[in-house]
Amino acid sequence: MKRSSLLLAAALWAWMPARAQDSHAPARVDSLSTVVAHSRFLSNLDSLGKLSYVGRETVSRQRVELPDTLLRRRLQALPTVVPMRPDPLVKAYLSEYLGERRGQTASMLGLARAQEPVFEAAIRAHRLPLELKYLPMALSSLYPFAASEQGAGGVWQLNYTIARMYGLYVDSYVDQRRDPQAASMAAAAYLVELFGIYKDWPLALSAYACGAANVNKAIREAGGQTSFQAIYPHLPEGERDLLPAFVAVTYLAHYHHEHGLEVRGPLAPSNTAVVSVDKDLHFGQVSAVLGVSLPVLRELNPTFRKDVLPGKQQPRGLVLPGQQAQRFAALRDSIYNYQDSSIAQPREVVLAERTEARAVSSSPVASYSGGSSSASATDGKTRLTYTVRSGDNIGLISSWYGVSIAEVRQWNNLNHNGFIRAGQSLSIYVSPSVADRYRAVNTMSFAQKQALAGGGSTASTSRAGTSSTPARASAPTPAGGSDRYVYYTIRPGDNLWDIAQNYPVSSTDIMRLNGFTERDVRDLKVGQVIKIMPKP
Repeated sequence: MKRSSLLLAAALWAWMPARAQDSHAPARVDSLSTVVAHSRFLSNLDSLGKLSYVGRETVSRQRVELPDTLLRRRLQALPTVVPMRPDPLVKAYLSEYLGERRGQTASMLGLARAQEPVFEAAIRAHRLPLELKYLPMALSSLYPFAASEQGAGGVWQLNYTIARMYGLYVDSYVDQRRDPQAASMAAAAYLVELFGIYKDWPLALSAYACGAANVNKAIREAGGQTSFQAIYPHLPEGERDLLPAFVAVTYLAHYHHEHGLEVRGPLAPSNTAVVSVDKDLHFGQVSAVLGVSLPVLRELNPTFRKDVLPGKQQPRGLVLPGQQAQRFAALRDSIYNYQDSSIAQPREVVLAERTEARAVSSSPVASYSGGSSSASATDGKTRLTYTVRSGDNIGLISSWYGVSIAEVRQWNNLNHNGFIRAGQSLSIYVSPSVADRYRAVNTMSFAQKQALAGGGSTASTSRAGTSSTPARASAPTPAGGSDRYVYYTIRPGDNLWDIAQNYPVSSTDIMRLNGFTERDVRDLKVGQVIKIMPKP
């Protein structure tokens, strides 16, 4: 039987009255277990063994004996808001967790016990059902480097667009989706929004996994029915099992001891410390001087990609085993200055990914600033001052001066959330040839500034270019004209979310208009022209 047929049969089985489900044949669950074994919601469970702090002792596999009536009674006894329906898919997931993957499940529950306070704090802060603190177990098995084929990342499996919408910073070197605290707050806020849309937790969780567009499409294909059982066959196969997986891990969190499953505590260092790093640093430098292995450094600092901590852009925290923090302080200069052939390569990789030519830093790790370096961004340019007014945002201000959002942040030491306040003074650097033109921006009305930003007829194809006119989007022709679009040229440091803030549109609107997938959004290139339809 094909995989899709099995899953459809499972959905149909879930619709049956509870009394009919009591007498199901064990062979049916066995067949579903074969399908569930390849589920993406279990794909990271085996990866836990790659972590140095996860125990690898063998746990004997056991056949799971769990009568339907007992499973139902136990789930009904849980004080949950999210419905805990004991359908065959739930049982199939439990057979995997408690049977074939019993040892990995013990490790996952141990990680959950250690990280639960972080998850619970975010859930409580957003007044969500407390059982949602178990959702990361279903989504990623708590593997910190989890990444789906669809581009979701971190233990909460947030995609790039959603992560940016909720204030997380993601680029080639820093991924806050791997930061447990930041990602938990973003995921909780997203869950609040989804429940506000659907007023139903099974639908909200389906939208979390599959996307709201797919859930809406499934509702239409189900003839307007809104129950999870009705839309299940119409949801994407790879994503639709989140609810049964979530019910299964919630059961495990409360009843693992009833199955003789002993929780394994993580073997991570019990004492860690954070040191501040204000220079670009490669993990290889720290490992070579302090003797801390690269795997341990990666696991303690999952937010940093490519073994590079970009501290020059802004000071960042490096987590070390506690006893190494004092040694880092004492040997800081030796660590920064350490270089050998194994560390030279990351510099070449970093520079190869830069879209603007710039001088090679003498640091063992390439300079990273999210845009141009501080020197290349200001050398030979005129400094102007802009006073923030009520209603301003960084996206608007950068468009008025023809510079990138990343540059405004860098010049003014702003964090990636970009919060500014009325009355705040911002430094802006422009070419001397256009300084007089932009000097008047600080005294212009909002309408005048918008007119200045939209004054070109074509989108610039180069940030530096040969023209003295700064890069900017073209102005739309009046409604009813042949073209009511704005054409915007991607600049270094831009992302779709920040660009959307310049216009009364959402990043989703831009994606839809340009036919972008989430992969297209991640792969935006400097000089690429995108189309925007401002709302009236």
